[in-house]
Amino acid sequence: MLSTPRAYPIPGVLLVEASSRKGFDDGRLTPEVDESPDYGVSHYSKWPALQTDVYFTRNAPVELLRDAFNLHLRCLWSLRGCETVNQVLPEAEVDRLTIKQKALERMNGPNQCPITILPRRARDTEDILLLQVKNVSQTISKSEFGPYRLASFRLLRVLKGKAGRPLDNIWVNTEINISGTRVRNSAIDLLNPGQRILLFSGARTNIDEPCEAMAGTEDAVNTVEEGLRALKP
Repeated sequence: MLSTPRAYPIPGVLLVEASSRKGFDDGRLTPEVDESPDYGVSHYSKWPALQTDVYFTRNAPVELLRDAFNLHLRCLWSLRGCETVNQVLPEAEVDRLTIKQKALERMNGPNQCPITILPRRARDTEDILLLQVKNVSQTISKSEFGPYRLASFRLLRVLKGKAGRPLDNIWVNTEINISGTRVRNSAIDLLNPGQRILLFSGARTNIDEPCEAMAGTEDAVNTVEEGLRALKP
């Protein structure tokens, strides 16, 4: 915690926190965490210029850990003082922007949801279900939240957590919002009767978050199960 030259805006200090975790609680399935599953940087939304949180697991790359603790304090001896948290931890801010850009490029690319994101999903996601598509609406409907198709699913297996989520007449949005940019929801391409999918618990019952639904291939299921076994003591 460092004092700023001015008491306003509140809180009048710069806050930097670096902490280790076993995993990342990610209720909204953000693509940045998929992109960098062992190291993350965020700003507190209320005071983005004044507070940075860096979090990492034991598997974080050493070069990124250096960025998390490489404090730049030269501004303390300047006439203006330290005004923003990015002055104090600049490399971590570069990491944050790089992770965000790579995640956005992936979500705009041809392979939004590669199998490589599944070990981190096994670690962090509360519920993982293996489903089969039963039926899908023939037309695209519209709502204030964007266009969607209705789909119903059959539960095949619970890979993790519980099966309390509704599976009939679920909205599958055709687009999702990534950092203010609308991109295609690749789950739409999976809506074929008989198709197996992996469904991950998100913030709502709709399928409207990044990679909330992925193809339930044998390789994908095996990767999830291997990730789950690796979590056991």
